[in-house]
Amino acid sequence: MGAFIANFHVRSQAGDTVHDACAAIGATQFRASDARSGWVSIYEQRASGQDEAWIEQFSRELSARLKGPCVAFLVHDSDIARYWLNDQGQLLDEYNSIPDYFDQASDEEKRRLKGRAEVFLRYCQPGVTAQEVEAVLRTETTFAEDTIMKLAEFLGIEPERVLGDFGHPESGGGGSLGDFAEDDGDNDGGSVASMSGQGGSANLTQRLQAQFARMLGATDTNTSPAGDALVQAAAAGNVAEIDRLVQAGADVNAPGILPLETFGPSAAAAALMPKIALSPLLAAASRGQAKAAKRLLELKANAMETNPMFGSALHAAAQRGSAATIEVLLMAGLPANLKNQHGHTPLDVVQAARTQVEMAKNLAKSMPQMQAVYDQLLSRLESMNMTEAAWHACEEVLRAAGG
Repeated sequence: MGAFIANFHVRSQAGDTVHDACAAIGATQFRASDARSGWVSIYEQRASGQDEAWIEQFSRELSARLKGPCVAFLVHDSDIARYWLNDQGQLLDEYNSIPDYFDQASDEEKRRLKGRAEVFLRYCQPGVTAQEVEAVLRTETTFAEDTIMKLAEFLGIEPERVLGDFGHPESGGGGSLGDFAEDDGDNDGGSVASMSGQGGSANLTQRLQAQFARMLGATDTNTSPAGDALVQAAAAGNVAEIDRLVQAGADVNAPGILPLETFGPSAAAAALMPKIALSPLLAAASRGQAKAAKRLLELKANAMETNPMFGSALHAAAQRGSAATIEVLLMAGLPANLKNQHGHTPLDVVQAARTQVEMAKNLAKSMPQMQAVYDQLLSRLESMNMTEAAWHACEEVLRAAGG
């Protein structure tokens, strides 16, 4: 499961005026930020449910009432990036990165939703070119969030603001946005919810942990004690225990529960993380245990077995940053350009991991109070060998093998 995001941004210097316009349109639950670089950001409850008809209507009416530009961004499951660009109450441009994601789209609809760089450019910062906008609109990305972040930068909107959503009160740029006013329907101006302090740090940590959990294929399922033991031995790289369990009758391909590694030292952090059910080979690959993976393959583990969330053992090893495990799997016959069910190759997975760390780094830069959280995350990743150097080594092995 990826990210689900919806937000609006209007050119205005007066947050109170924007707040009044939202209420007049009929929004009863929303947050409006302070003005930054001439933009006010809005996170609205109904839009958070991915109601595209409402998003289009709300952004158009905001533009009409405020007599200026309004852009709405949407991300669906980290797969689809969308925007609606309005000015003076008129929809000028609309973009959908995958217009036929749900249903077959006609050629006319695809043309309408492709985004018009020359129109979008009118609202961009000085120095941005139509070619730059066009490149973002036409480049396929692993995470749709990357597309809207780049477009936001062109407009002069802080990228972290377009990662916010009403359903995630801690998101949207945190302390850099100041306080948000939430309308509770009583016309009293709403309550004020501060985005700074320990609560924000904890929420950021949880979001980052959850993101990596999704990338590792978190799920709960029923397994056998023998399967659990074999999976945990594989994850620990205990070859002798693998041999003992298989000789005792454990199925080398049966799934088992693997406690997911956390990115913080506390028991509370561990409790937040879901457990995952993997085959022994996938467990070994996900922990970068090359010797265990090699032994499991010798014991006739299914090299082509996949997890529905993240793909093959090769994808798991790439995520982990284990070039040695990748080499073992390539020798077993897995193709370097193997795609998972989302169409991503192991090289794509490496880039996705780098992108997540870069996003966390950028958040820490824009929110100094989050620097300690980022430092903790980076330290934990380094202890797990999920580093830039390790991912670079994986890239070299995969590219040499034709990935």
